[in-house]
Amino acid sequence: MLEHELCSSRVLSPFREESGDEELSVLPRHTKVIVTGNNRTKSVLVGLQGVVKKAVGLGGWHWLVLKNGVEVKLQRNALSVLEHPTGNEVDDDHDFDNSSSGSDIGEKDRDF
Repeated sequence: MLEHELCSSRVLSPFREESGDEELSVLPRHTKVIVTGNNRTKSVLVGLQGVVKKAVGLGGWHWLVLKNGVEVKLQRNALSVLEHPTGNEVDDDHDFDNSSSGSDIGEKDRDF
């Protein structure tokens, strides 16, 4: 019976921030962050600000565009959120994610 109680308390929420596991969640695009660093982070990146371009759940990897225009890949636990996206941001790049499109037929042949 005790095992059942423990398992039921481990239900994963799609909104992990509410459950207190913010450092394990994937940040949405356009989230403004500051690099706090972890053991994989180059020291020159610590303290720089950027915006999330893409993120994946496995490993918590986030692709950022820093204020100086440089793109870097960092883990979620190396980032602190400065500002959450408002939803009014405009995508200024043409980086398509195949998982969000209904069909990828012909996308490889497009010239941008």
